[in-house]
Amino acid sequence: MVYLSRRRLPRETILLEGRFYTRCLLTIWGFFVCPHGVPPVVAALDLRLSWAGRVASVSDGGEPADKDRRDPDERSKRKRRVPARATPASLDAAAARYVSRYAASTDRLRRMLERRIERSARAHGTDPDIGLAHVEAIISRYTAAGILDDDAYALGRARTLRRRGASRRMIAADLAARNLGKDRIADTLALLDQETGIDGTEDDPELAAARRYVERKRLGFLRPDGLRQERRQRDLAALARRGFSINVARRALSDPDDD
Repeated sequence: MVYLSRRRLPRETILLEGRFYTRCLLTIWGFFVCPHGVPPVVAALDLRLSWAGRVASVSDGGEPADKDRRDPDERSKRKRRVPARATPASLDAAAARYVSRYAASTDRLRRMLERRIERSARAHGTDPDIGLAHVEAIISRYTAAGILDDDAYALGRARTLRRRGASRRMIAADLAARNLGKDRIADTLALLDQETGIDGTEDDPELAAARRYVERKRLGFLRPDGLRQERRQRDLAALARRGFSINVARRALSDPDDD
């Protein structure tokens, strides 16, 4: 009796042999259970093994299925989603979804709608001027209703950054990147400075923010004793990158009980 190791056989041959012997056994069993036709179990297994054989044939260098013979460029075109047409109704729906999901400013909402109008103009040839005029109408309506409030948005964003341990410089840079205007940023920082620290226990908001960052990252006095001096310059650099002065950074890295 000659024994052939299954490891030496091609993958397709192993699947075909398994399909043949399995179908023979189930067919013999099926004549006793379902003598008037092919049992459903045999038909289902035959279909599954046929699919596995095609997969093995492709992986071993055979021809792929007909649906896989498409050109790669054609497949990418079929998968590419066509942008929606920017109509007044679609812009209204997009704006409503956006403000319901995100904290939005006037500039961010306008940019989102302008991107939709630009994609629609390229794909469908719609007039962008009509869409832009409707965008301004949406923004005016939302501002009058109080849905869009850039002052509240700026203050909320600044408070969030302060709780995360951001300095005044970092907060100002973040608000400027959101096109909130210099005057509004200055007013927001002034309101933020009037709040005594993060939880009302600190006299210096900058020091409170720096200590919050130190607590989050476990820097300074929160490091193990053997690493405090070794990592001190690195911790000072981390606070400096967030916009804190050297004096605030040194005080934040020291133990508050030692002050």
